[in-house]
Amino acid sequence: MKYAVNIIRVLVGTLFIFSGLVKANDPAGLSYKMHEFFEAWGMQQFNNLALTFSVLMIAFEIIAGAALLLGWQKKITIWLLLLLIVFFTFLTGYAWLSGKFKACGCFGDCIPLTAQQSFFKDVVLLLLIVFLLIFQKHIQPLLSKIPNTIVLGVVIAGSFLVQKYTLDHLPFKDCLSFKVGNNLLEKKKFDAGKKEIVMIHKKDGKEYSYILPNYPDWIEDSTYIFDRRIEKELTKGNAGDIVLDFALNSKFGNDSTRAILSLPGEIRFFIITNIAPDGKYAWEDNFQQLLKYSSVSTDNSVATDSAGNPISNGQSGKPKNPSLYIVTNRAEEARAFFQKYQVAPDHVFFCDEKPLLAAARTRPSLMVLKDGVITKKVSYQDIGALVKSWKGN
Repeated sequence: MKYAVNIIRVLVGTLFIFSGLVKANDPAGLSYKMHEFFEAWGMQQFNNLALTFSVLMIAFEIIAGAALLLGWQKKITIWLLLLLIVFFTFLTGYAWLSGKFKACGCFGDCIPLTAQQSFFKDVVLLLLIVFLLIFQKHIQPLLSKIPNTIVLGVVIAGSFLVQKYTLDHLPFKDCLSFKVGNNLLEKKKFDAGKKEIVMIHKKDGKEYSYILPNYPDWIEDSTYIFDRRIEKELTKGNAGDIVLDFALNSKFGNDSTRAILSLPGEIRFFIITNIAPDGKYAWEDNFQQLLKYSSVSTDNSVATDSAGNPISNGQSGKPKNPSLYIVTNRAEEARAFFQKYQVAPDHVFFCDEKPLLAAARTRPSLMVLKDGVITKKVSYQDIGALVKSWKGN
């Protein structure tokens, strides 16, 4: 029994740590999933606290998993894990049975699980934790008291520091459609996917099937009783992909997405949400550095150095900076705000907030594209370093 307990202890502890670390890559993503649950329950007043809940829940998963592996305060740890998994089982069960959610975010966007898969995973974990609760006497501390406490303290600090870094500098691994290397022109082409529908009938205890829309001759025979319909996915489409909602709407309401993404050379999107016309922001210094190497109007096309002097590339004609566009869910407010930086109104586009949240977990962020392909994406905190790299080229 002792060996079985320790095997399960390692399995459960490791799984909780792994689950927490995967979500720590993108705590903002979990907070947006919480928004969906709050909206489904009519509790939108908690949306402002979703990110705090997300960070605490992720940290708790990692810490509790580590505490179980270390054997630190085993009784308290196992009871806390039990309460947590009961809560998770309720959420995943609700998501599956209600049909309102395709995924629960249990392993973030990098390892998507359906609501049904998440529910059964949680049921198995629940049974394993109950087993540990019953046979907890076989769990012994991995280290002596002081080393155990020190290791756990490091884990606690690390669980929060990792999340702070990803919230400040974007996820380590981007698993959404807006990741570097993806071609937005291609991603935005709707693909419904291909499905095969099989109809099953029964007669005299035997099954007879056909694939729609090919109807067999016996279908008119009422002695063949319909039993069930099976839908098979032959090819996966992109229906529901948030990238389909990414649209660049001009001040006149025109969808300019394809036209802008098809522009030759490099283009830059400065993605920002909820901007106020009279606001003052910490990212403005970096934005001003960005302006020196970007064009924000048809009259600002000549490349300049850090002193504002024109840069010649030895070619005929005027060398041009890549165009910079502001993409926001508050277009009128943004046009008013960026007037002081001489950003032309036609360089400010409206986009719904949800695709912007997916495109840039930290806002503002800078997305660089070439021929529709995302070549670079950085948080506002890293724009200064990116500009320095341009200076050296």
